[in-house]
Amino acid sequence: MTLDKKKVKTAKEAYSTVRVHSDSPIKFEDLRLRNQTFLKDLELAKARLRTFVAYTPTEEELQQFSSAYRNRLQKRSSA
Repeated sequence: MTLDKKKVKTAKEAYSTVRVHSDSPIKFEDLRLRNQTFLKDLELAKARLRTFVAYTPTEEELQQFSSAYRNRLQKRSSA
């Protein structure tokens, strides 16, 4: 599973624009945008993980697939 580097970079830029220890006051709008971006990133990560888990076979399924494949190979080689 690979992360979309553009989105990660955008999120990092959004987080780095708000500084806690700065001379200028933090604007509410900046915080709101940062939080929205963060929530979107979390939702995307959650969806990617759900997709990854849904399409990843279990160990038992892998064993079944490999034994079925071996059986096919044996049938072809004996024919």
